[in-house]
Amino acid sequence: MKNKFGNSKAKAFLKTFEDLASLDSLECNLSSRSKFNFSYFDKSQKHSGQISDWSKEIICDFFEKLIDYSSKSLGQLQQIGIGKRRHGLLSLYDSFPKNSGFVQPKSIPHQVRWGRFRLDQNKRLIGFVIPDEYHGLIHKGTGIVYDKNTFYIVFIDNDHAFYPLSGS
Repeated sequence: MKNKFGNSKAKAFLKTFEDLASLDSLECNLSSRSKFNFSYFDKSQKHSGQISDWSKEIICDFFEKLIDYSSKSLGQLQQIGIGKRRHGLLSLYDSFPKNSGFVQPKSIPHQVRWGRFRLDQNKRLIGFVIPDEYHGLIHKGTGIVYDKNTFYIVFIDNDHAFYPLSGS
């Protein structure tokens, strides 16, 4: 016997939501994925590279890497590539390097942790992250929460000038 109070169209419509991803799901990892922000990008310095310097192939490779990196947290990215006599994909520093070929921009907050992504043999993506102690704090002026999982890109370093190897 058919239920005369049932609405099969409504049930079918509601069923379509059962398979959707949800921010409330324990399986949702959106909050752990790294983010890349170019709002501090500076191409004015002597050693600053520009995306327009790169070939189409290198640009495509760069964006493929950003897509891959975005699926992991910055903490996970720091662990990739570390080994005996090897440096990680992402390295974070306590301060701006003293012997850098770049000059620290005055617009960058002094509390940040500088870092670099290794893109290939010599190319680096230079930027900073919010320190752990600021993570989750609400900025008094904007009301927005600080996130230590965002990498703010400041320079493209085509020639390993940000943190030169000794003897370079």
